[in-house]
Amino acid sequence: MSKPIDAVAVENISKILGEYTTGPKITKMFSLLGFFDYDLQRQTDNQWFKASTKWRRLDETIRHECNASLDCNNKVTT
Repeated sequence: MSKPIDAVAVENISKILGEYTTGPKITKMFSLLGFFDYDLQRQTDNQWFKASTKWRRLDETIRHECNASLDCNNKVTT
């Protein structure tokens, strides 16, 4: 049985990915993986919404996808 994913690890990975990739590449990655892009949806719903930083966008989506997974071992813990 695997351990839950540590929230700090997800945050650190998100920061690294955010530093070395672009917003459009993140959008494409989410699309290819079938991940819902919460930040992009908020921008669509509200023209005055200020986008999150790349790492926060990654962090939010990765945490949500892990916690929504049918495999309970993928939960992100704080």
